Parts: sequence; C-alpha cells; structure tokens
Amino acid sequence: MVLAVGAQHSGEAAAALEQLCQMYWLPVYVFIRSRGRGVEEAEDLTQSFFATLIARHSFDGVSPNRGAFRAFVLTALKRFLVDDWRKQSAQKPYVSGEEREVTLREAVDRAAAVVDERFADKPEVLTSLHYTLADTYKGLSRYQEAEHHARRMAAVAEKHYGGEHLTTIAANSMLARILANSSQFAAALELHQKVLALKRGVLGEEHASTLRTRTRIARIQGDLGNREEAEQEIREVLAIQERVLEKDHEDTLSTLGTLAQFLFDQRSPDKREEALKLVRERLARSEQRWGTDHLITDSSKNTLAGMLDESGKPEEAESLLRQVLARRRATFGEKHDATLDTMNTLASGLKKLGRLDEALTIYRDLVSLDKELFGVSSTTTLAAMNNFGTGLLAAGEPAEALLQLQEVLTVGSEILGENHPNMLATQMFLGDCHDELGSVDEAIRNYQHVVPASREVMGATHPEVILRGSNLAWYFGKAGRHEEAEPVWQAVCAAAEEAFADQPARLAEYLSSYGWCLREQEKFAESIPILKRVETIYHDTLGADDLRTKEARRDWLTSKKQAGEPITAEDDREFWALQRELLEAEKAMEDSADGHSASGE
Repeated sequence: MVLAVGAQHSGEAAAALEQLCQMYWLPVYVFIRSRGRGVEEAEDLTQSFFATLIARHSFDGVSPNRGAFRAFVLTALKRFLVDDWRKQSAQKPYVSGEEREVTLREAVDRAAAVVDERFADKPEVLTSLHYTLADTYKGLSRYQEAEHHARRMAAVAEKHYGGEHLTTIAANSMLARILANSSQFAAALELHQKVLALKRGVLGEEHASTLRTRTRIARIQGDLGNREEAEQEIREVLAIQERVLEKDHEDTLSTLGTLAQFLFDQRSPDKREEALKLVRERLARSEQRWGTDHLITDSSKNTLAGMLDESGKPEEAESLLRQVLARRRATFGEKHDATLDTMNTLASGLKKLGRLDEALTIYRDLVSLDKELFGVSSTTTLAAMNNFGTGLLAAGEPAEALLQLQEVLTVGSEILGENHPNMLATQMFLGDCHDELGSVDEAIRNYQHVVPASREVMGATHPEVILRGSNLAWYFGKAGRHEEAEPVWQAVCAAAEEAFADQPARLAEYLSSYGWCLREQEKFAESIPILKRVETIYHDTLGADDLRTKEARRDWLTSKKQAGEPITAEDDREFWALQRELLEAEKAMEDSADGHSASGE
C-alpha cells in the first residue's frame, strides 16, 4: 500500500492514499488530542496534517515496511505540531488544567470504548489503534488502561499475524515498557527478554530495535541492583551502535547518555569523572551532527548541566541551563515539555547554590504549568511537586513541605504503587519533614517502611538504599533507641563494604557511626576494632594531619580507656593533645560561623 501511495500511477495511488488516511486518521487524531488540543482544533489539525503530507508528496520514498511507515507518520506528525505550536504559541489561549485533563481523558476513553467493535474485521487498523491508546494512556500515567490496550494489541496481532510478526513483537515491547513504568519490574524484565529473543531471530543481533531492547533490559537490571551486569550490557550495546550505526546517530547518542547517567548515579569519583567525559563527548557529537540549536544538542547540554550541578559545579551548570532555557522558550514557548524540563534542572541547581527563593519561584511555576498541561495525576506533575516539596524543606518550611509531599504520595501511590522508587523517595522526605517538625518517632515510622522496601526494589547495595538505612539508624539514635539502631548500622556497614570497596573514606563514615552507636550503649570493647579501622582508613586516604583522622584516633583511644584496656603513657598524652586540638578546631569553626551570621552572609 505504501509503495502504491508513492507510485506515479494516479489511480492506484489515490485509492491507496485514501485507505491509508482512513486507517491512520483516528490514531493521528488521538495523538493530537493527547497533546492538549480541543476536539474541533484536533479535527482541523488532523485534516491539515494529511493535506500537508499529500501536497508535499511526503510519501515518496517511504519504506514499505509497516513499522517504518508508522514511525514516519509519527515523526512527520510531531514536526507538524511543532510548526503549528511555533505559529500559535503567542496567540493561542490555554484552558485550565482541570478542563484540559477532563476533555483529554474523555476523548481517549471514548475512542477506547469503540475500537474493538468498530474495527473488529480490520486487524491491521485495530492493532494500530490499540498501540496508540496504550501509548497515550501511558503518557497519562494510567497504566492499568495502558496495559489493557497493549495486551489487546498483542492478542489481536498474535491471532492474525503469529507470535514472531513484528506487530506482535511491537505490542509485547510496549507492554513490557508499561509494566516497567508501573513498577512490575520482574514481569517487565521477563517480557523484554522474550521480546529480545524474538527480535534477534527476526531482525538480527545488530538491528537498531534489538539494541534498544537490550538497553531497556540493562536499565531494569540496574534498577534491580545488578549494576555491574547492567553496565557491561550498556557498554556492549554502545560499541555495536558505534560500529553499525553512525557515532552521532540518535540511538547511539541516547545510549551514550544512558551509560553516562548510569555511571554518574553510582557516585564513585572515578565513574563520575568518566560520566562527565562521556556526556561532554555526547554534546560534541550532537553539535557536530545536529548543530548548536537543535533539541538533541539542548538535551545533551541539559544532561551535562545536571551532572555539573551535582558534581559541585553549579555555576557552570547554571550558565549552560540559562542558554538552553532561553532558546527553548523562544522556540517552543513556556509550556513545552523541553522548556519545563530545563526549568526543573535550573531550579535544582539554584537550590544547591543556596538561592532557595529563586529555586522555589521556579518550582511554583513548574507545578502550576504541569498541573495545567498534564493534570495532577501525571508523573511529570508529581515530580515537579516532589521537587517543590523538597525545596520547601531545604528552605526551612517543613509544614508546607509536608502538605506538598503528602499530596504527591497520595496521588502517586495510586498510579505507581507505594513501593515505586519515586514514591519511596517521597516517603523518605516525608520522614525528614516529621523530624523537622519535632516528631522523630513519626520519622522513624516512615523510614521503617522505606528501608526494607527500598532494599527489595533496588537491592541492598544500592547507594541510595544504604543512605536511607543510615538515616533510619540515625533517627533511632536521636530518639535514644540505640539497641534498635545497632542492627540497622550492621546491615548498612555490610552493604557499604561491598558497595564502596573502591571508596574507603565513604565506608569509614558508616563504620564511624556504627562505632558511635556501640559506644552509646557502653559496648566499648566491641567498638574498639571498628574505630581502629576507621582511623586506619582515614590515615591511609586522607593523611595523619586531617581532622577526621585525628578525631577517629581520639575516639579509638577513648573507647580503649572506657573499656579498661591498658594504654601507654605516650598514648595518654596523645589522647589529651588530640582532645585539645579538636576542641580548638571546633571553637574556631563556631566563631567563623558566628562571624558569617553577624555580617549577614
């Protein structure tokens, strides 16, 4: 059919074109509606879209492969909508968020209700529509409905085409992504692996689609805590893409960014350095291929800025982000996804710079815009609300932060489940709010759910899981419940031994806290070997003159004295000398802090 559309024989081409337009009219219409356009406007835009394609002879040269044709239509449609956005963004009024969300959902639900009956005898049309509906519901974070339509597409495709047909494979791939988004990681992994086996057999080991599935599997493996296996897989995929595709191909650049982010999230200094190097390389490739003003280039800058921000270089990050934000506002307007994404990253950087008033102003705008554009139940809106809540917490507004984060947890748990990684992070911050409001026991209750759930979802050795465990132990200690803190510290240190084998100073921080917990219970003899190890680690990594080394040695000597172990006269003199030096250092820091406060800095 696609070949007929591109043919020169006008009669055959007209008939085929009419059939194609009928087949794709509803998916295109639903896609446009999912971008927030009203009923009449979406109908007009759908008609204009097909008219534009026909007038420009855009079908000429399109691959007859059905999957390739669907991708062609989607790409052309996105470009068409961007062009329309550029023309209309300055004049087009926007309806309120509530009105937009209701009309969009009603439109999608109406389409979903009739597709099976209306197109029961047209499996090719039916599978396309179920795919579009699944994708649209996924974008609305309505994962139950998205899963239903993906399963319907898979069932229709398998019955009509067979299990190894590309349409059936595409349906199962969509279903696997939806399962992953709704926290069904084990089921998503199993289905992705099934899809990968089929793609290898049908498309080949080095096909672009096969490689994308391998990357998706690696991401899930990383989320489940299998970081070494995931990293190796991503590196293998990237090596194949750089050999088979171009180095500046979109897929290659995407995987390069995935690898960089994966390395960066592991927090190892060496891996973070490699991550920054990779994302700079990605930016250079993007600029060379796509130019300095292209969306792909801006995305690379956005990623780099986020990493610079978290690496303690917020000024450099801010400069990059303001460039990107100005260009995105000029190109797409204030209410485009790309603009909002950059605003979010900029606010994060300003928060790290201590410019909380500026950050909170941006976060407030983001929440308002996201609610208007996507509704409160969108994962995009929830992320903005969560960032706003944590910003309020950092600004010393725990009561307002608590209200914001409770709304995130209530809505997000219904969509994602209470044990989704994002929801566990929100619950952690809620615990911190309770502590700031003077209720450490309430904070403990939050963390008592968060810590075991995080271990199950992310793995015991994930750095974030270790941090959450240490927070729970610390809150136990703050409440004077040291006996309950002790087993938590034991678990934290055991995980840190494995996770931070190449970061001994970081491991020493957790060991030191464990030793402190034992001393609070007067288990001085048990604390001695732990504190001695801390002192040795700091001595070897930071040097004998570092205050942390001296503090660790003082603590070790203190435990020996309190345990009644004999110490030499020389050790006793060293103990008192260290005690005086550390007290003087502490007083100097307090004086410095008081001086800054007095000067208004």
